[in-house]
Amino acid sequence: MSDTGAPGPFASETSRHTSTNGKDDDAKSARLSDAGSARLDTASQADSQSQEGVNAALSARKLAGIKQSSASNAKRTYGLQRSFLADQAEENLLSDPAAASSPSGPSSRNIEDEIEAELKGNSNGNGKGTAASKLSGTTFKASIRKPDLAPSAPRESYAELLKKWGEGAEDIEWDESQDPTLNLKSITSLRSQGELRRFNDDLEYLFTGLDAAQALSIRRSSTVELIRLLCGKPDLGGLDQDASDAEDDLEDPLASAQSAEFMRKLKASDLIARLFDLFRGAEAGEGVDDVLDAAIAVYIAKLLKSGSTAVPLTRERWSELSAVLHGLLTRADRAEHQERKDGLALLRLHELKLHKIASRTDRKTLAELRDIARISKLFVAGSQSWTLRNLVLASCCSLIVLPRRLLTDVVISDLFMDADGPHDRPQASFFNTVLGVLVSEGAKARHRLIDFTKGLELVTPAAIESIPDLETVDVCIRFLDKGMDVLYLELDQAVPASIETLESVQHLIHFAIQAAPFGGGLHPGDADKSKDNGAPSRALQILHGLFKMLLDLSQVDANWSESLASSLDVQEAVMRAFLLSHRSASLLRQTASNATETKSRKGKSAVKENDGDDATHRPGIALFEDVVHLSLALLTNLLIKQLDKARDTLQAIRINPACWGRRTCSVKCTCDDRSSALQLLARVFFDTRIAAASNDDSNAAYLSNSIATAIAQFAVGDSTRLETCRAALDAELPVLNGKSGATNVIKDSGFETLLDAVEEFAVVHEAALHAERARAAEAALNDDEDAEMQAENGDETAKATKDVNVEGDTSNPVAVEAGQLIKDLAIALRQMA
Repeated sequence: MSDTGAPGPFASETSRHTSTNGKDDDAKSARLSDAGSARLDTASQADSQSQEGVNAALSARKLAGIKQSSASNAKRTYGLQRSFLADQAEENLLSDPAAASSPSGPSSRNIEDEIEAELKGNSNGNGKGTAASKLSGTTFKASIRKPDLAPSAPRESYAELLKKWGEGAEDIEWDESQDPTLNLKSITSLRSQGELRRFNDDLEYLFTGLDAAQALSIRRSSTVELIRLLCGKPDLGGLDQDASDAEDDLEDPLASAQSAEFMRKLKASDLIARLFDLFRGAEAGEGVDDVLDAAIAVYIAKLLKSGSTAVPLTRERWSELSAVLHGLLTRADRAEHQERKDGLALLRLHELKLHKIASRTDRKTLAELRDIARISKLFVAGSQSWTLRNLVLASCCSLIVLPRRLLTDVVISDLFMDADGPHDRPQASFFNTVLGVLVSEGAKARHRLIDFTKGLELVTPAAIESIPDLETVDVCIRFLDKGMDVLYLELDQAVPASIETLESVQHLIHFAIQAAPFGGGLHPGDADKSKDNGAPSRALQILHGLFKMLLDLSQVDANWSESLASSLDVQEAVMRAFLLSHRSASLLRQTASNATETKSRKGKSAVKENDGDDATHRPGIALFEDVVHLSLALLTNLLIKQLDKARDTLQAIRINPACWGRRTCSVKCTCDDRSSALQLLARVFFDTRIAAASNDDSNAAYLSNSIATAIAQFAVGDSTRLETCRAALDAELPVLNGKSGATNVIKDSGFETLLDAVEEFAVVHEAALHAERARAAEAALNDDEDAEMQAENGDETAKATKDVNVEGDTSNPVAVEAGQLIKDLAIALRQMA
């Protein structure tokens, strides 16, 4: 019993102990639960604080304008991901000012590193991590600074306040040159400077190839590349080597724009004269190499086309330029092509299989330079003879037509006056040099006309070396015609009237007459002799230029007028050109008129097609008529200036205009059925007078009255000459067959018809002068009214201008002189009748 009863107390304690242990376990569990809850709360708080810190940092970054990036790719690079400038801006924004000054402080750490450490601390779950998280969270939270949403405006300086309020500003001397904004350059100027620097660098590379120590091949390639750049690297594929007209040559607008840009940069860099010196240093223009000579000729021709680019050469390098042009022209004008230094002419002979250029590279390079000159319009318009001599002559023409203000006295002197040369040999001026080229071409014309009378063709590619180059003659005439204005009017010099020059001009006129397209409609078999068949050609342009030049010389130079008036061959050639040109113009006009009448009957579509035909015939008619009027003006002017000699020569002329193209009459007409010059003039006079009355043609009326003036000038002042004139007019007096309007203008006597025409011409001239004076008076009246209004306002200069205008006469003195001459001629002729 005792054993059984004893365990009671122990059981009680055991249960109590068990109960106590259970309570302790429960308490411990509760404490553990509370601790776990506390840890979770702490972690949640840390997470909340961390999230708040992240959100605050993100909002601060957004507010600061910093680009967002993840922590994984937050690298300090110069790319699009992140920049060290962004990190620096974040540190300045988010860190404490005191800590920011210390590089070892917590705030000096990267914001992404702190966030990443905080996240790692939460995932560990131990006390250290929690403590670190707390510390980090606390530190991070404390380090956040709210940015200033309204940054303060920059403070105004004392000078700005003075300028703003204006107090004391008069006591301060402002130095505008110290303004830093004045030294700022625009983007355009910076870009321009960069382009010029690169342009100069590229050119310097090519300039090194022009050194005289370089090999010839390197100098060639450098010069050709510079010419390509100078002319804009044109597209040469569209050029037609057999083009019959310069209009067939294609123009490259892109190349023109690039060339203009290159020239602008070349001028802006002041490299025009230097590049010319480099060309000369490479022995270009010295006759050493044909490619180098052609390249410098293209360079000079390109620069002289414009006054702005020609000035550096004409003023800074004129003596060198003059020597180069003289040398090129002299060497290219040698008679034998073996001695001639004209690579482009040799290339033409090679293409005609008359000469052999062995080097393929030379042929290709010369052809490229020639094509560049063609497409850049460096030859004269309509050129088909692309030689170095013609290119240099075209450069001389460009030089002489430059504005007078761009040409110094030294340039004018070298152009027109001979200079003293070495060994007492005068150096010929450009004018005399070009005149010498014209004389040499006249000698070729004489020899070729002799060969033509012997049965050879006048113009053939096989004889290109022995026939005159008509384009060379044309360019020479243009240069001489322009130069005579300066020679006579400014320098008071004269063109030497030598027999050699006069004979050369005469031979050129004969050659141009035979080469001109006068064959259309004269004879059935003559149409195939002219390639153009009545269209304008270079030969007609030469006749036009020669007659104009001779007319000017006869007007201002007594020696030339006397020589021309005494030359039977010259006046006979002028008379033949007048008759042939008038016949050709009449045939073309009649052909166009017949085509218009035929197609007008077919309908409107045919009329539109006929407009194209008229456009085709119109240039030919105009050029023929120019030759007609210039030749007639030359004959009339010789009768006025040298009356007796011109009348004797004109009376001795006997020609048959229908003998054009006959070999035996190429120099002088030897036909049996020849007529006197007076009879031929009277025949054209009556024809044109009838045409003017029948068709109301003002051009025919003017020509008819002009011929009447020439015939009357021949007859006035001498009874014997008057009787000769009467006989010629009566011999050509037409028989009227009921032509409408003709009976009113053709009298029973040829001399009466002539007298009516001269008096009518005088009235027309008087009416034209009155109309011109009326227009001038009306214009002067308007100017006077403007001057009076200005004078009322106190402008004394306008008043003086008004007085000058009232006293001056604005009539054309040449027209006044011609009108008075015709009036006096009509009075004298009426008295003699």
